[in-house]
Amino acid sequence: MKRKHATRSRSSALLEQPATVWRHSQRNRVIEDAWLTDVSVGLKVGFDRETHSTTSLFGPRNKLVRSPQAETILGLISALNAKDPYTARHSIRVESYARCIAKRLKLGPEITKMIRIAALLHDIGKIGIADSILTKKGPLTETEFETMKEHPALGASILGPIHFMDPLLPLVVHHHEWFDGNGYPAGLSADAIPFGAKVIQAADCVDAMMWPRSYRTGFPISKIITEFEEGSGSQFDPNIARITIEWLHEYSAIMESQLAKGAGYD
Repeated sequence: MKRKHATRSRSSALLEQPATVWRHSQRNRVIEDAWLTDVSVGLKVGFDRETHSTTSLFGPRNKLVRSPQAETILGLISALNAKDPYTARHSIRVESYARCIAKRLKLGPEITKMIRIAALLHDIGKIGIADSILTKKGPLTETEFETMKEHPALGASILGPIHFMDPLLPLVVHHHEWFDGNGYPAGLSADAIPFGAKVIQAADCVDAMMWPRSYRTGFPISKIITEFEEGSGSQFDPNIARITIEWLHEYSAIMESQLAKGAGYD
């Protein structure tokens, strides 16, 4: 019980303080490159399968030994997949897109690693959203959308007890903030939003627009580029919007091929 209250307090604190404290914190809990390699292998094995089971989702354990940290991340994604397979695959694609954007931004390896793991887990709070809202076959009502907006703080509550996740919490909490302050949950703007969260937001929006849902078709790449051009300086950090547009122009043919195949997370 005490732990639960501590986690809730911790999540609330993230909404009240400038998120830029993330930049150089918790160096004693660095996520190693090997963990990312382990996670990538596990995700590819698991999500290339046509059928899924709780015992074999990420392959035989006797053939692949992973770090405890990678096992934790894989377990969280597996739980999200059991809740909503679409959101799990979306999260994997967002990690891939965030990695590409971070590379073009020439970010350092440590920041890039944090962004990649946070991108994988940015929607983990949706585990706590009711199925009737999360998997609804159609647009959400205003009330339902307000409930959906709770998922960043729920994500921080889920990740909070896992101490090596500490540097990621502001990125998970603030990936729906807007550059002009009109986002949520805290209404942060400009440099008050952690830079990694702004990268994840761009990758998240690319995937949300690109992939079809039950109630609409996906946007063509040209339309996504237009949305980033129009949203630069309002929804999106102008520099990140520019880099994302350059990336979309360069890789549009590849991404549309992935769409046709139903892929997009490699």
